[in-house]
Amino acid sequence: MTGRIDFAVRGMTCAACVAAVEKALKGLYGVLNVTVNLAAEKATVEYIPTIIGFSDFKRVIGDAGYTAEQITEDFIDKEQERRGKEFDDLRKKLVISAILTAPIIIGSMIKTPLLSEWVVMFILSTPVQFWAGMRFHKAAWSAIKHKTTNMNTLITVGTFAAYVYSVLATFIPQIFVGGGISPDVYYDTSATIITLILLGRLLEAKAKGRTSEAIKRLMRLQPKTAKIIRGDTEQEVLIDEVMLGD
Repeated sequence: MTGRIDFAVRGMTCAACVAAVEKALKGLYGVLNVTVNLAAEKATVEYIPTIIGFSDFKRVIGDAGYTAEQITEDFIDKEQERRGKEFDDLRKKLVISAILTAPIIIGSMIKTPLLSEWVVMFILSTPVQFWAGMRFHKAAWSAIKHKTTNMNTLITVGTFAAYVYSVLATFIPQIFVGGGISPDVYYDTSATIITLILLGRLLEAKAKGRTSEAIKRLMRLQPKTAKIIRGDTEQEVLIDEVMLGD
């Protein structure tokens, strides 16, 4: 006899994350088929219940750097609350990041007495890099610890390359001049990348919030009891108490 289970997987951000979760689950003995949905943050596993169970799925997903949770109505309620907090956090960081990034872009494109100063750009871009972008850097570090890479790794490598190069050009320009290179800064690149990714994540969080509400409405339509016949008697029992053969 085979079983099928749907459960939530948190922490996925791109196709590489989906591949990592699928690989971890498919590596378990007793797993027959795995489907992972990035948009719904959900995994569907067909397996042999006498060999393996959800605790095993949760363990290997945790080892891969993600979190697995069973989907219940209580979980959906908590998930909605969590998504609401995440949306508010993303919106706050996006607004502040955009306010700080705008003058950096202006200063990079139009030479102005203040905004074009490299030190001013450094002051404006540093909160964007280390505060607004910290969620990406933490996720990238988690991926590295688990010997894998994902979209957060790309964001972190790209923004830090532009930021660190710019900091060196701002405060130690002689290392470039000594090598015959004219120093320049790319604060606008690092800040703009983080701001745009935050915008994308905000739109994604909004869409997922609507999905959670739809799932909750569907779960409320699920019957709580069933009428069965055992022997010559008709009984009404909870869905969870229905046995094979009833």
